[in-house]
Amino acid sequence: WKKAFNHKVQQRVLDLQQRRMAQVRHQKEEEEKMNRRFPVDLLANEWFNENKLTVEARIYLLDKLLPTLIPGMEKLLREVESRDVLDAKEGTPSQFDPIHFLGQYLMRNNPQFDCGSQSSPYVRGLRQVLEKLKTEVLDIEENRLAKLKAEVKEKREQREHMQEIMAQVEETRKQALLHQFREWSPDTNGRIQLALIQSALRSFLQNDSPALALYDRELEPTDTLGQTVNSREFAEYVYSYVKSLHPEIFQEFLHHISQCSNAFLKAVRQDMWRQMFSDLFLACDHGQIGLLDRHRVLALLENFYDSNLEPVRATLCNPRQWPIIELDELDHTDFWVDFEDEERAATVTEDSDKPITPQDQSKAVSLTTKSLVTSGEVQPEASVTKKDVLVSEEKNRACNHQEVDGPEKARVYEPMLEIRIEETSTKHESAANEEERSVLGTVEEQQDGPVTTAVPKSEEDNPVLEDAAGEKLNRSYFIKKSTCYSSLWDQNFFSMITSIQQSLFLFLVKNPGQFLNDRPLGQAISFSLHNPPPPNAYSQIKTVKMLLCSSFPVVQESLSSILPTQSVWAAHVNIEFYITSSSIMSMPWTPHSIISHYPATPHERKKLKKKKKKGLKIGDLRSSGQGGRCSSTEDVMTQEEWSVAASRFTDLRSIISDIQSRGNSRLTSAFDGNSLNLPQFVQLLDTFVGEGASPSTVENLIEYLQSGYMETEEEKIERLTKACQAAIAAQHKLVLDALFETWDNDSAGFLELDEVETALLKYKEGMEKEILDKARERITSSHRYGTGGPGLTRKEFRSYIEWIVSELPGEKEEVFDNVVEFLTSSIKRSFTERARGSSRRKWLHKIRRAAETSGVNMDPVYKAVFQVLYKDAEAHGNNKKISCSIALLERNLQDPKRGDTCLRYTGCTAEDAPYLLNKVLYRDMKGVSFASIDEGKPVHVPRVRHHGNIHFWNPSRLEEDLKGSFLAVPLKDSQQRVYGILGVDTLREQVERNIFLMHEISFYQGVSEMFSIAYRHVQIRKNILRLVTSAMSWIHNRAPNITSASTYLMEPAVRKEAGYVLRKMMTTDNNTGVSEIHPSPITLRRADNIFRDYLFKCADNSKVITADAYGKRRIAVPLRDPSGRALGVIDVSTGCCRELPAHEFKDLQKMLKMLQAACHEMLQESSGQVEKTMVLEAEQFDEEKRVGILFQRFMLQDLRDCVQKLGLQSFAELKSYKDPPVMVHNILKAVLLLFNPEWAESEEIDSWNQCKLKVTSDLIRRVSCFDPTASSVRVHAELLAQYIKGIPRGAVWKHGSIPAEYLYNWAFLCYSLLEHKGGVQNESRSSSPSANPNPTLAKSEEK
Repeated sequence: WKKAFNHKVQQRVLDLQQRRMAQVRHQKEEEEKMNRRFPVDLLANEWFNENKLTVEARIYLLDKLLPTLIPGMEKLLREVESRDVLDAKEGTPSQFDPIHFLGQYLMRNNPQFDCGSQSSPYVRGLRQVLEKLKTEVLDIEENRLAKLKAEVKEKREQREHMQEIMAQVEETRKQALLHQFREWSPDTNGRIQLALIQSALRSFLQNDSPALALYDRELEPTDTLGQTVNSREFAEYVYSYVKSLHPEIFQEFLHHISQCSNAFLKAVRQDMWRQMFSDLFLACDHGQIGLLDRHRVLALLENFYDSNLEPVRATLCNPRQWPIIELDELDHTDFWVDFEDEERAATVTEDSDKPITPQDQSKAVSLTTKSLVTSGEVQPEASVTKKDVLVSEEKNRACNHQEVDGPEKARVYEPMLEIRIEETSTKHESAANEEERSVLGTVEEQQDGPVTTAVPKSEEDNPVLEDAAGEKLNRSYFIKKSTCYSSLWDQNFFSMITSIQQSLFLFLVKNPGQFLNDRPLGQAISFSLHNPPPPNAYSQIKTVKMLLCSSFPVVQESLSSILPTQSVWAAHVNIEFYITSSSIMSMPWTPHSIISHYPATPHERKKLKKKKKKGLKIGDLRSSGQGGRCSSTEDVMTQEEWSVAASRFTDLRSIISDIQSRGNSRLTSAFDGNSLNLPQFVQLLDTFVGEGASPSTVENLIEYLQSGYMETEEEKIERLTKACQAAIAAQHKLVLDALFETWDNDSAGFLELDEVETALLKYKEGMEKEILDKARERITSSHRYGTGGPGLTRKEFRSYIEWIVSELPGEKEEVFDNVVEFLTSSIKRSFTERARGSSRRKWLHKIRRAAETSGVNMDPVYKAVFQVLYKDAEAHGNNKKISCSIALLERNLQDPKRGDTCLRYTGCTAEDAPYLLNKVLYRDMKGVSFASIDEGKPVHVPRVRHHGNIHFWNPSRLEEDLKGSFLAVPLKDSQQRVYGILGVDTLREQVERNIFLMHEISFYQGVSEMFSIAYRHVQIRKNILRLVTSAMSWIHNRAPNITSASTYLMEPAVRKEAGYVLRKMMTTDNNTGVSEIHPSPITLRRADNIFRDYLFKCADNSKVITADAYGKRRIAVPLRDPSGRALGVIDVSTGCCRELPAHEFKDLQKMLKMLQAACHEMLQESSGQVEKTMVLEAEQFDEEKRVGILFQRFMLQDLRDCVQKLGLQSFAELKSYKDPPVMVHNILKAVLLLFNPEWAESEEIDSWNQCKLKVTSDLIRRVSCFDPTASSVRVHAELLAQYIKGIPRGAVWKHGSIPAEYLYNWAFLCYSLLEHKGGVQNESRSSSPSANPNPTLAKSEEK
């Protein structure tokens, strides 16, 4: 009834409200009609003025009296006029009383009772004046509503005005964005790709601008479907993000968009060039190996660089300098003293202003021909006479002085093909050979020049191969190309020759016993074609084809479409082709591996240039620098190779598939000093041409490299052999890993050697026992077994099996297959066991994945470990309730009497956190953890209640609740040293029998091993950041043009096909020298950061890259692991300075070289490959302090070596000064005070004559072995700073003194180490054992 009543009342109220609103609406309509019929009388405005003294009286009169009195007075006057009262004679009494009439009117028209009477225009005017007085003049409490209405009106007007302004601003900004759209060079349809816009928007937030830009809406995921937008859609899409930006920030945004458009246009041009470089790589890779000789490519680049004129060289990168060559390939003394750089730079600047003369062009062309011979890339044959060389030079000279019109005038390098076909034989020349000689003789008579014949130098240079008849054939293969002008003909002919070679390869591989129709090729073909070609030139090529087809009938059909037509003959070309059947037969190639590749013709290159008009695809930008699968032959396997490995061993197929799914996607290339794969070759040439090279220079470079790159047959065979061996090794590694996981079903991380040996003793019924004994002796003599290792680790198992296979008799691949199949069949697992092992391997992989994607944070690792333990206890431990903890070993500095070391609990489960987290377990306390540490083995306590040596951290736990078990598993590093404990207990389980089974204990050992791997991974990344911090602090103030540096570390991407992402871990401001490690590092994905693609190219190729990004010059430097693969990237920014001064550039090179050396040593030590090297005394404190000075130690060692090489005679320059510069004197003072700090108060230190007497061989010896961190060194850093810190780095460089340069850098480094030493000592005095700064809330306790 309440609901019905409320509804009824509510309906009644609504009806009344509607009626009232209708009355008000009707009244307003009537008033409007009245106003239209009778306008307001303007005389009423006389009552309005702003005099606040009389406003209240006027309001009263206008509100209470005048609206009734004025009509009454009008009525009275009309009545008086109608009765002629005013015209009556005086003294005549009147019956009309105006006072009574007015009173009657007022009484009858009382406003309280008469509201429906129509008002006169004057009265309506009075009411308007009354409202105006109340709202504008009167200031009383009742006027608030009027004020509010006025404010609302004012705000509405302001809002309308702002909307007009915003509309104008919106139109202005959209017009600016439309102008920006035109700078992007849209395609023929007037559209650009949406992903470009999204990447530009995203990069603006990541820019180093001090203004924080916040978009109006959240950024969308980067488009991957190739969606495009036109100009209107571009403006609307971008404006939806930036409409609320501050004008200054919006101007920065427009500038940023303009920079992105410029970068896009440059990327279009670079992508065209990179595509041409990719085609060049395929053309030079004659053997389809996927690798080119790096040293040969560098030599060709040096020759090309030297033979060009100075203006062209100014646009190229010097191939003898960094970053083309590696820092390790430079002499380390050049980093410190190479004062000629500035002189050379000045010379280049002067020469670049000189005009190019025809003599310079002729000189450049002649240098090209000489460089091919003198560089060692092309060796002149012994049979070529001096006359032939002179004739060749004369021809080149004639070509050089030819007048060429149009674009051909700028071309210097065009390939001239010189090919010879010859095969010599020592026996069995038949009549058929004579016929061939006659044919060849006819050809030779038609030549204009002499016939050249290549004679092998010796039998060692040309190894022999026996055919089926026992005949020995000389092996040689030589293609020589030099320089001259040519046109389309040489490209087509080279394609023809390439096809002929590949057809011969196919035939001889398929038919190794049949060649030359049972007769040796045995003759030489040599001919020359000149411009214009002789009439019989075309017939000579036919002769070549006839001879080849007669010798190889099988390939006749494949050669029928190769011969070019006469229309393409228009060039000056020398042709010599030399090939032998024996060299082809010796190649271990399979038919399917030989793929024909034809060099791109000029017409095809024109097609590539049209890409700029059509617009570049984002896919091209993303894939540039990758070039498909890297050809580095390491542990990278294609899907096809995975399938081959799985098909060979069907019983291991499921595990091989698991390994494949767990493995990271390898999209990066490892640096190899001897070879280049496709992406590395493309990046090398991209760095060489830079951004200032002209298109003609790039085309000349491509033609020069294509004509000049050659490899001998021996080199090709060697590369193929290495590639095959690497592929076989990768497959063996995969199969043995799968075999290891098959045996280690519980994922303990090791196998018992006795079990494996027992199984192998049954192989061939124990006939190979002697080999197994040797293998056991070999494996047990290793260092790890000497330290009490638990068994065979995965790596040791691979080494053990591979060594046994190498010792067993028979063909190695067959022996390997037999051994693997035997060991696979030796162990049988039930379906339940296999399912348990598969799930446990996946869980363990999650721990490693958590470390790899943690951003150097241990919290995800702790959480992953405890989640894995929970899942296993639930799935494979009868759903028991467990608690877990992790304790790390540390030095006991707080209370040394209780033991040298203690355990600090850094992670535990949530239930035990109040009792266990951050607590310390000492050796004099109860517990079995230290017993596990000392023995290096797990300790299992089945009944903790009856053990008597268990420490219970929770004092509130009742004694009857202590029914569980406890397991302590040691945590070991790569050298099998224990550094912590993993504890697992079942005290929360109420079941009486809740002990751990053997498969659970084995799995917990695997968890501890995986945690150690994850912990080591995170610590390595942290140490890398410490090394970078030390390196940047060293270069601070030495290179002021370096503005900042960002450190990125690589992590696996969420999607495996995406490869990896970059995490921005640290930013260093070189102006202040402060490095900031980001607690939540930004993630950079390749698809989202198109305009930061140089970072991904650097990581892909493990090569240094220089680029412009957002108007600033960048140098991206890879941090490599010992295998040459990139771990991260250091992005060094030089701001607007495109080229660093010579001394800053050298300091940067020194810093990067020493940083990479320190990283290599740290990585090798952490992996257990090498023992730790302690050079300085400060390195013995602890690992963190050692990493902090590791960079300075490498720099100090390098300086020691440089000073030792100088000798005493080099210091004679310093002694020759009578009155030295103050800078030199201060440097020597600082050096002397390091050895004799007591001289600081004496007068000897201020006397130059006394100081230079101290420069002896003993000083050099002391400098070479001085340790500034030693406890015996008493000098303070403040004393040294008085003399060394105020000396500008550039002034020492400009002084040009080698001894002064060395001593300055040495003293400055000692000063840095002394500062570090003082900081360490102060910290050790005031330090106490601190807990983990971010202890993870997880679970467990040592009970």
